Amino acid sequence: MEKKISILVVDDEESVRDSLNLWFTEDGYRVACAEDAKKALSMLESETFNIILADLKMPGMDGFQFLEEFEKLGD
Repeated sequence: MEKKISILVVDDEESVRDSLNLWFTEDGYRVACAEDAKKALSMLESETFNIILADLKMPGMDGFQFLEEFEKLGD
C-alpha cells in the first residue's frame, strides 16, 4: 500500500487555505490546514508532514518566525 504524501498549509487567508486544500486533495495528497503559525506548531507536535507550505506575511508570527520555532521542535 502506497502512503500518501502529507502537506501542511499554513496561511491566514481562508480562501488560500481552501484552494490549496482542494487542489492538493484532488491530486491525491493528504492535506491539513492551519490558520496561523501557532496552530501549525501545535499540529506539528503530534503529526508529521512531508511538505509544509507557509505564508510569509501572517499576523502574530510570520513565516520566518514560524520556521525558527519549527526548527526548535527537532531539538
